[in-house]
Amino acid sequence: MRHLYYSIVLACFSLISGSLKAQQIALPGDVKKTFYYSFENVTSDSQIEKLKRNVSMLKGVSEVKSVYKAEKAMGQIIVVVLEKKRTLEGDTEFDIRTLKNAIIQNQLQPLELTQEETVIEN
Repeated sequence: MRHLYYSIVLACFSLISGSLKAQQIALPGDVKKTFYYSFENVTSDSQIEKLKRNVSMLKGVSEVKSVYKAEKAMGQIIVVVLEKKRTLEGDTEFDIRTLKNAIIQNQLQPLELTQEETVIEN
């Protein structure tokens, strides 16, 4: 019963923190990047929830989702990043190495990374 209570509290916290970060406003010319990073060696869904919390705190991340296949011990994290239109040489992009490091720090084995990029219109 206690485990169920903690799971519910954790899920509520994840939803609230995710919705607060999603309040970023995209302007015309900004870039929306979606990263799909698959991984293996998943031992529990709480491991993925911890990964989602860690990734949601990374700079520039506006949304984090996950897919988990328990029977294969594999999963995928989907990370949406909003980047401002680069105007200065010093402007930085989202560093995907931080995403890979978050996966490794959660005792998961990173597999394949794919990315989609969209320029925000109007």
